[in-house]
Amino acid sequence: MAGAAGIIVSNHGARQLDYVPATIMALEEVHIRFIYLSDFY
Repeated sequence: MAGAAGIIVSNHGARQLDYVPATIMALEEVHIRFIYLSDFY
């Protein structure tokens, strides 16, 4: 554990590339992996 207070999820550049997942899909994946470790807003 790194002791981080939070993380920022971004898929910068998604508007320029048609094959990049939507931002909300990236956030969903992070939430699934870390659901028991953090609150999500």
